[in-house]
Amino acid sequence: MSHHRLSPPRADPIHDPSVSPRTPRVLLVGNLCHDVITLKSGKTVEALGGSVAYISRVLDAVGMSSRSVAKVGSDFKYWDALGPNCRPVLVEGNESERGGSNGGGSVAAKTTEFFADFTGSDRVLTAGHVCEAIGAADLPSFPCSCSCPCGCQSEHSLGNPLPNSRPDSSTPADAAAIPAAEDCDNKRCDSSSPGGDCSGGSCSHMPMFDVGVAAGVAGEVQPSTVRHIAEISRHTVADLQSMVRHIDPVTGAVELQHLEKTAFMGLIPRISFLKVASHEAAFLDIERCARLLGTAQATSAVGQCNGSRADAIGGAVLLTRAEKGCTVVTRDREFVVPSFPAVELDSTGAGDSFMAGFIIGLCLNRSLEEAVQMGSFFGGVAVEQVGVPIITPQIGSRWQATFNV
Repeated sequence: MSHHRLSPPRADPIHDPSVSPRTPRVLLVGNLCHDVITLKSGKTVEALGGSVAYISRVLDAVGMSSRSVAKVGSDFKYWDALGPNCRPVLVEGNESERGGSNGGGSVAAKTTEFFADFTGSDRVLTAGHVCEAIGAADLPSFPCSCSCPCGCQSEHSLGNPLPNSRPDSSTPADAAAIPAAEDCDNKRCDSSSPGGDCSGGSCSHMPMFDVGVAAGVAGEVQPSTVRHIAEISRHTVADLQSMVRHIDPVTGAVELQHLEKTAFMGLIPRISFLKVASHEAAFLDIERCARLLGTAQATSAVGQCNGSRADAIGGAVLLTRAEKGCTVVTRDREFVVPSFPAVELDSTGAGDSFMAGFIIGLCLNRSLEEAVQMGSFFGGVAVEQVGVPIITPQIGSRWQATFNV
Protein backbone atom coordinates (compact mmCIF):
# COMPACT_ATOMS: atom_id res chain seq x y z
CA MET A 1 0.00 0.00 0.00
CA SER A 2 1.41 3.38 -0.95
CA HIS A 3 1.70 6.19 1.54
CA HIS A 4 1.52 9.81 0.43
CA ARG A 5 3.28 12.53 2.40
CA LEU A 6 2.42 16.17 1.94
CA SER A 7 4.83 19.02 2.43
CA PRO A 8 5.13 19.78 6.18
CA PRO A 9 2.83 22.49 7.58
CA ARG A 10 4.51 25.90 7.56
CA ALA A 11 3.40 27.04 11.00
CA ASP A 12 4.90 25.47 14.11
CA PRO A 13 4.00 27.81 16.99
CA ILE A 14 3.24 25.43 19.87
CA HIS A 15 6.52 23.58 19.60
CA ASP A 16 9.32 25.07 21.69
CA PRO A 17 12.43 25.51 19.47
CA SER A 18 14.71 24.39 22.32
CA VAL A 19 13.23 20.87 22.13
CA SER A 20 15.39 18.44 20.19
CA PRO A 21 14.12 18.27 16.57
CA ARG A 22 14.03 14.48 16.71
CA THR A 23 11.42 14.58 19.47
CA PRO A 24 7.97 13.62 18.10
CA ARG A 25 5.29 16.22 18.70
CA VAL A 26 2.37 13.86 19.31
CA LEU A 27 2.17 10.76 21.52
CA LEU A 28 -0.51 8.23 20.54
CA VAL A 29 -1.47 5.50 23.03
CA GLY A 30 -3.81 2.62 22.21
CA ASN A 31 -3.69 -0.84 20.68
CA LEU A 32 -4.02 -1.66 17.00
CA CYS A 33 -6.63 -4.18 15.99
CA HIS A 34 -8.11 -6.33 13.25
CA ASP A 35 -11.51 -5.04 12.10
CA VAL A 36 -14.07 -7.28 10.42
CA ILE A 37 -16.66 -4.91 8.95
CA THR A 38 -20.05 -5.86 7.52
CA LEU A 39 -21.18 -2.94 5.37
CA LYS A 40 -24.79 -1.86 4.83
CA SER A 41 -24.71 -3.72 1.52
CA GLY A 42 -23.98 -6.96 3.39
CA LYS A 43 -20.44 -7.19 2.06
CA THR A 44 -17.84 -8.15 4.70
CA VAL A 45 -14.32 -6.71 4.59
CA GLU A 46 -11.29 -7.05 6.83
CA ALA A 47 -9.12 -4.04 7.61
CA LEU A 48 -6.51 -2.59 9.90
CA GLY A 49 -8.20 -0.96 12.88
CA GLY A 50 -7.54 0.89 16.09
CA SER A 51 -7.71 4.61 16.77
CA VAL A 52 -3.93 4.93 16.72
CA ALA A 53 -3.78 3.49 13.19
CA TYR A 54 -6.25 6.09 11.90
CA ILE A 55 -4.72 9.04 13.72
CA SER A 56 -1.12 8.21 12.81
CA ARG A 57 -2.06 7.77 9.13
CA VAL A 58 -3.42 11.33 8.96
CA LEU A 59 -0.53 12.81 10.94
CA ASP A 60 2.00 11.05 8.71
CA ALA A 61 0.29 12.39 5.59
CA VAL A 62 0.65 16.02 6.66
CA GLY A 63 4.18 15.62 8.01
CA MET A 64 3.28 15.89 11.71
CA SER A 65 5.77 13.84 13.73
CA SER A 66 4.34 11.35 16.20
CA ARG A 67 5.23 8.40 18.42
CA SER A 68 2.81 5.50 18.90
CA VAL A 69 2.65 3.12 21.84
CA ALA A 70 0.53 0.13 20.83
CA LYS A 71 0.48 -3.63 21.27
CA VAL A 72 -0.40 -6.46 18.89
CA GLY A 73 -0.22 -10.24 18.89
CA SER A 74 1.88 -12.52 16.72
CA ASP A 75 -1.07 -12.85 14.34
CA PHE A 76 -0.96 -9.15 13.35
CA LYS A 77 -1.63 -8.89 9.61
CA TYR A 78 -0.89 -5.33 8.65
CA TRP A 79 2.80 -4.56 9.20
CA ASP A 80 3.16 -3.31 5.64
CA ALA A 81 0.25 -0.90 6.05
CA LEU A 82 1.83 0.95 8.99
CA GLY A 83 3.63 4.24 8.65
CA PRO A 84 7.16 4.81 9.95
CA ASN A 85 5.95 6.33 13.23
CA CYS A 86 3.63 3.45 14.17
CA ARG A 87 5.68 0.55 15.58
CA PRO A 88 3.59 -1.71 17.82
CA VAL A 89 4.98 -4.06 20.44
CA LEU A 90 4.59 -7.80 19.90
CA VAL A 91 2.95 -9.40 22.94
CA GLU A 92 3.88 -12.85 24.15
CA GLY A 93 1.53 -14.91 26.31
CA ASN A 94 -1.24 -17.47 26.44
CA GLU A 95 -4.01 -17.19 23.88
CA SER A 96 -7.54 -16.38 25.00
CA GLU A 97 -10.63 -15.04 23.30
CA ARG A 98 -10.89 -12.03 25.58
CA GLY A 99 -7.99 -11.31 27.90
CA GLY A 100 -7.53 -7.54 28.07
CA SER A 101 -7.97 -5.28 31.06
CA ASN A 102 -11.75 -5.50 30.82
CA GLY A 103 -12.10 -9.08 29.65
CA GLY A 104 -10.98 -11.40 32.41
CA GLY A 105 -8.96 -14.53 31.72
CA SER A 106 -5.38 -14.88 30.56
CA VAL A 107 -3.41 -12.34 28.59
CA ALA A 108 -4.01 -12.78 24.88
CA ALA A 109 -1.16 -13.43 22.48
CA LYS A 110 -3.40 -12.33 19.63
CA THR A 111 -4.23 -8.91 18.25
CA THR A 112 -7.39 -7.17 19.46
CA GLU A 113 -10.25 -8.03 17.12
CA PHE A 114 -13.58 -6.28 16.49
CA PHE A 115 -16.63 -7.23 14.45
CA ALA A 116 -18.69 -4.23 13.27
CA ASP A 117 -22.10 -4.86 11.68
CA PHE A 118 -23.70 -1.92 9.86
CA THR A 119 -26.60 -3.79 8.27
CA GLY A 120 -29.11 -2.55 10.86
CA SER A 121 -30.16 0.94 11.83
CA ASP A 122 -27.33 1.12 14.39
CA ARG A 123 -23.86 -0.34 14.36
CA VAL A 124 -23.50 -3.56 16.38
CA LEU A 125 -19.98 -3.96 17.76
CA THR A 126 -18.53 -7.09 19.35
CA ALA A 127 -15.01 -8.10 20.30
CA GLY A 128 -13.12 -11.31 19.69
CA HIS A 129 -9.56 -11.44 20.96
CA VAL A 130 -8.37 -8.62 23.22
CA CYS A 131 -4.66 -7.87 23.56
CA GLU A 132 -3.07 -6.88 26.86
CA ALA A 133 -3.31 -3.47 28.50
CA ILE A 134 -0.87 -0.58 28.05
CA GLY A 135 0.55 0.47 31.41
CA ALA A 136 2.34 3.65 32.39
CA ALA A 137 5.64 1.73 32.29
CA ASP A 138 5.09 1.10 28.57
CA LEU A 139 5.23 4.83 27.83
CA PRO A 140 8.37 6.92 27.32
CA SER A 141 9.79 8.01 30.65
CA PHE A 142 11.01 11.47 31.55
CA PRO A 143 13.02 11.16 34.79
CA CYS A 144 13.78 14.41 36.56
CA SER A 145 17.31 13.20 37.19
CA CYS A 146 17.83 13.79 33.46
CA SER A 147 15.27 16.35 32.39
CA CYS A 148 15.90 16.37 28.67
CA PRO A 149 13.21 15.99 26.00
CA CYS A 150 15.74 14.15 23.81
CA GLY A 151 15.36 11.20 26.18
CA CYS A 152 19.04 10.75 27.02
CA GLN A 153 19.69 8.13 29.72
CA SER A 154 16.03 7.14 29.66
CA GLU A 155 15.25 3.44 29.49
CA HIS A 156 12.31 3.79 27.06
CA SER A 157 13.40 7.06 25.59
CA LEU A 158 12.28 8.65 22.34
CA GLY A 159 13.78 7.19 19.20
CA ASN A 160 14.42 3.78 20.75
CA PRO A 161 12.29 0.80 19.72
CA LEU A 162 10.12 -0.48 22.53
CA PRO A 163 10.87 -3.99 23.83
CA ASN A 164 9.77 -6.78 21.46
CA SER A 165 9.12 -4.36 18.60
CA ARG A 166 9.11 -6.11 15.25
CA PRO A 167 12.79 -6.77 14.50
CA ASP A 168 12.66 -6.00 10.79
CA SER A 169 10.40 -2.94 10.99
CA SER A 170 11.76 0.17 9.33
CA THR A 171 13.38 2.79 11.50
CA PRO A 172 12.20 6.39 11.09
CA ALA A 173 14.74 8.93 9.95
CA ASP A 174 14.35 10.84 13.23
CA ALA A 175 15.14 7.78 15.35
CA ALA A 176 18.77 8.68 15.87
CA ALA A 177 20.88 7.13 18.59
CA ILE A 178 20.00 8.51 22.00
CA PRO A 179 22.91 10.48 23.45
CA ALA A 180 24.38 10.21 26.88
CA ALA A 181 23.53 13.20 29.06
CA GLU A 182 27.02 14.66 28.80
CA ASP A 183 26.77 14.59 25.00
CA CYS A 184 23.40 16.29 24.79
CA ASP A 185 23.40 19.77 23.20
CA ASN A 186 19.94 20.69 24.47
CA LYS A 187 20.43 23.71 26.70
CA ARG A 188 17.38 22.74 28.77
CA CYS A 189 18.96 19.40 29.71
CA ASP A 190 20.03 19.33 33.33
CA SER A 191 21.33 15.83 33.85
CA SER A 192 23.11 16.82 37.03
CA SER A 193 19.99 18.07 38.79
CA PRO A 194 18.69 16.08 41.75
CA GLY A 195 15.70 13.88 41.08
CA GLY A 196 12.33 15.53 41.62
CA ASP A 197 8.71 14.53 41.59
CA CYS A 198 6.98 14.99 38.23
CA SER A 199 3.57 14.12 39.61
CA GLY A 200 1.10 16.80 40.59
CA GLY A 201 2.62 19.40 38.27
CA SER A 202 5.59 20.10 40.54
CA CYS A 203 8.15 19.40 37.81
CA SER A 204 9.45 22.52 36.06
CA HIS A 205 10.80 20.66 33.05
CA MET A 206 9.46 20.97 29.53
CA PRO A 207 6.90 18.43 28.31
CA MET A 208 8.15 15.66 26.05
CA PHE A 209 5.20 16.01 23.67
CA ASP A 210 3.02 18.87 22.49
CA VAL A 211 -0.06 16.62 22.50
CA GLY A 212 -0.60 13.27 24.21
CA VAL A 213 -3.57 11.16 23.10
CA ALA A 214 -5.40 8.44 25.04
CA ALA A 215 -6.94 6.43 22.21
CA GLY A 216 -7.80 3.00 23.55
CA VAL A 217 -10.35 0.73 21.90
CA ALA A 218 -10.84 -2.15 24.37
CA GLY A 219 -10.08 -0.78 27.83
CA GLU A 220 -6.33 -1.17 27.33
CA VAL A 221 -5.41 2.39 28.32
CA GLN A 222 -5.45 2.34 32.11
CA PRO A 223 -6.02 5.31 34.48
CA SER A 224 -2.35 5.31 35.50
CA THR A 225 -1.45 5.45 31.82
CA VAL A 226 -3.65 8.50 31.22
CA ARG A 227 -2.05 10.18 34.23
CA HIS A 228 1.40 9.58 32.79
CA ILE A 229 0.34 10.85 29.36
CA ALA A 230 -0.74 14.09 31.05
CA GLU A 231 2.54 14.34 32.95
CA ILE A 232 4.71 14.18 29.83
CA SER A 233 2.45 16.11 27.42
CA ARG A 234 1.64 19.77 27.08
CA HIS A 235 -1.99 19.04 26.12
CA THR A 236 -3.86 15.77 26.63
CA VAL A 237 -6.61 14.68 24.26
CA ALA A 238 -8.73 11.68 25.25
CA ASP A 239 -11.40 9.66 23.50
CA LEU A 240 -14.24 8.84 25.89
CA GLN A 241 -14.40 5.30 24.52
CA SER A 242 -10.97 4.74 26.10
CA MET A 243 -12.57 5.26 29.49
CA VAL A 244 -16.12 3.90 29.37
CA ARG A 245 -15.98 0.84 27.13
CA HIS A 246 -16.48 -2.53 28.79
CA ILE A 247 -16.30 -5.84 26.94
CA ASP A 248 -18.50 -8.66 28.17
CA PRO A 249 -16.13 -11.56 28.93
CA VAL A 250 -18.64 -14.15 27.68
CA THR A 251 -20.39 -12.64 24.66
CA GLY A 252 -17.82 -10.05 23.58
CA ALA A 253 -20.54 -7.39 23.47
CA VAL A 254 -19.11 -3.88 23.70
CA GLU A 255 -20.92 -2.08 26.50
CA LEU A 256 -20.61 1.42 27.98
CA GLN A 257 -20.47 2.44 31.64
CA HIS A 258 -20.95 5.92 33.06
CA LEU A 259 -17.71 7.90 33.35
CA GLU A 260 -18.40 8.78 36.99
CA LYS A 261 -18.36 5.07 37.87
CA THR A 262 -14.79 4.75 36.63
CA ALA A 263 -11.41 5.80 37.99
CA PHE A 264 -10.99 8.05 34.95
CA MET A 265 -13.37 10.69 36.32
CA GLY A 266 -10.73 11.90 38.76
CA LEU A 267 -8.35 12.46 35.83
CA ILE A 268 -10.63 14.82 33.89
CA PRO A 269 -8.87 17.96 35.26
CA ARG A 270 -5.61 16.63 33.77
CA ILE A 271 -7.17 16.26 30.32
CA SER A 272 -7.46 19.22 27.93
CA PHE A 273 -9.94 17.95 25.34
CA LEU A 274 -12.40 15.06 25.53
CA LYS A 275 -13.86 13.62 22.31
CA VAL A 276 -17.33 12.11 22.78
CA ALA A 277 -19.36 10.26 20.13
CA SER A 278 -23.10 10.98 20.02
CA HIS A 279 -24.04 7.50 21.29
CA GLU A 280 -21.74 8.03 24.30
CA ALA A 281 -23.26 11.34 25.41
CA ALA A 282 -25.53 9.72 27.99
CA PHE A 283 -22.54 8.23 29.79
CA LEU A 284 -21.06 11.45 31.16
CA ASP A 285 -22.11 14.82 32.54
CA ILE A 286 -20.95 17.00 29.65
CA GLU A 287 -21.32 20.35 31.45
CA ARG A 288 -19.47 19.12 34.53
CA CYS A 289 -16.63 17.70 32.47
CA ALA A 290 -16.37 20.94 30.48
CA ARG A 291 -15.92 22.86 33.73
CA LEU A 292 -13.21 20.48 34.96
CA LEU A 293 -11.20 19.86 31.79
CA GLY A 294 -7.76 21.44 31.86
CA THR A 295 -8.04 22.86 35.37
CA ALA A 296 -5.15 20.82 36.80
CA GLN A 297 -3.01 21.40 33.72
CA ALA A 298 -3.55 25.16 33.84
CA THR A 299 -1.80 25.36 37.21
CA SER A 300 1.07 23.02 36.34
CA ALA A 301 4.47 24.02 35.00
CA VAL A 302 3.78 22.00 31.85
CA GLY A 303 0.57 23.91 31.26
CA GLN A 304 2.16 27.29 31.86
CA CYS A 305 5.13 27.04 29.51
CA ASN A 306 5.09 28.49 25.99
CA GLY A 307 1.54 29.91 25.90
CA SER A 308 -0.80 29.08 23.01
CA ARG A 309 -4.43 29.47 22.04
CA ALA A 310 -5.15 26.02 23.46
CA ASP A 311 -3.88 27.17 26.85
CA ALA A 312 -6.32 30.08 26.78
CA ILE A 313 -9.22 27.75 25.98
CA GLY A 314 -8.65 25.71 29.13
CA GLY A 315 -10.54 22.64 27.99
CA ALA A 316 -13.50 21.48 25.91
CA VAL A 317 -15.80 18.55 25.26
CA LEU A 318 -16.01 17.73 21.56
CA LEU A 319 -19.33 15.97 20.89
CA THR A 320 -19.21 14.53 17.37
CA ARG A 321 -22.60 14.05 15.71
CA ALA A 322 -21.79 12.74 12.22
CA GLU A 323 -23.47 14.83 9.51
CA LYS A 324 -24.87 17.18 12.19
CA GLY A 325 -21.37 18.43 12.93
CA CYS A 326 -19.55 18.78 16.25
CA THR A 327 -20.95 20.45 19.35
CA VAL A 328 -18.17 22.11 21.32
CA VAL A 329 -18.75 22.71 25.03
CA THR A 330 -16.28 24.76 27.06
CA ARG A 331 -16.66 26.04 30.60
CA ASP A 332 -18.27 29.28 29.40
CA ARG A 333 -19.81 28.66 25.97
CA GLU A 334 -21.29 26.12 23.57
CA PHE A 335 -21.34 26.19 19.77
CA VAL A 336 -21.69 23.90 16.75
CA VAL A 337 -19.14 23.45 13.97
CA PRO A 338 -20.78 22.06 10.79
CA SER A 339 -19.54 18.88 9.17
CA PHE A 340 -17.98 18.74 5.71
CA PRO A 341 -20.10 17.15 2.96
CA ALA A 342 -19.23 13.49 2.46
CA VAL A 343 -20.67 10.36 0.86
CA GLU A 344 -20.53 7.79 3.63
CA LEU A 345 -19.21 4.34 2.81
CA ASP A 346 -17.89 3.21 6.21
CA SER A 347 -18.13 5.28 9.39
CA THR A 348 -15.51 3.16 11.22
CA GLY A 349 -12.68 5.42 12.36
CA ALA A 350 -14.44 8.68 11.50
CA GLY A 351 -14.06 9.89 15.07
CA ASP A 352 -10.39 8.89 15.08
CA SER A 353 -9.70 10.83 11.89
CA PHE A 354 -11.60 13.75 13.42
CA MET A 355 -9.24 13.61 16.39
CA ALA A 356 -6.25 13.59 14.05
CA GLY A 357 -7.41 16.73 12.27
CA PHE A 358 -8.17 18.42 15.60
CA ILE A 359 -4.68 17.57 16.88
CA ILE A 360 -3.14 19.07 13.74
CA GLY A 361 -5.14 22.25 14.37
CA LEU A 362 -3.84 22.37 17.95
CA CYS A 363 -0.25 21.98 16.80
CA LEU A 364 -0.72 24.73 14.22
CA ASN A 365 -2.04 26.99 16.98
CA ARG A 366 -5.36 27.52 15.23
CA SER A 367 -8.47 28.69 17.07
CA LEU A 368 -10.69 26.09 18.73
CA GLU A 369 -13.28 26.50 15.97
CA GLU A 370 -10.73 26.01 13.20
CA ALA A 371 -9.11 23.03 14.92
CA VAL A 372 -12.55 21.41 15.10
CA GLN A 373 -13.10 22.26 11.43
CA MET A 374 -9.87 20.46 10.56
CA GLY A 375 -11.17 17.51 12.54
CA SER A 376 -14.43 17.55 10.61
CA PHE A 377 -12.53 17.72 7.33
CA PHE A 378 -10.55 14.53 7.99
CA GLY A 379 -13.57 12.82 9.57
CA GLY A 380 -15.35 13.37 6.27
CA VAL A 381 -12.40 11.93 4.38
CA ALA A 382 -12.50 8.78 6.53
CA VAL A 383 -16.17 7.91 5.97
CA GLU A 384 -15.69 7.92 2.19
CA GLN A 385 -13.23 5.00 2.43
CA VAL A 386 -13.29 1.54 4.01
CA GLY A 387 -10.74 1.06 6.79
CA VAL A 388 -7.83 3.36 7.56
CA PRO A 389 -8.05 6.16 4.97
CA ILE A 390 -5.42 6.93 2.38
CA ILE A 391 -4.70 10.66 2.31
CA THR A 392 -3.91 11.29 -1.36
CA PRO A 393 -2.04 14.37 -2.59
CA GLN A 394 -5.36 15.65 -3.94
CA ILE A 395 -6.96 15.41 -0.49
CA GLY A 396 -3.92 17.06 1.01
CA SER A 397 -4.02 19.92 -1.46
CA ARG A 398 -7.70 20.45 -0.69
CA TRP A 399 -6.93 20.55 3.04
CA GLN A 400 -4.09 23.03 2.53
CA ALA A 401 -6.24 25.29 0.37
CA THR A 402 -9.23 25.11 2.71
CA PHE A 403 -7.24 26.08 5.80
CA ASN A 404 -4.48 28.15 4.20
CA VAL A 405 -1.75 25.85 5.53
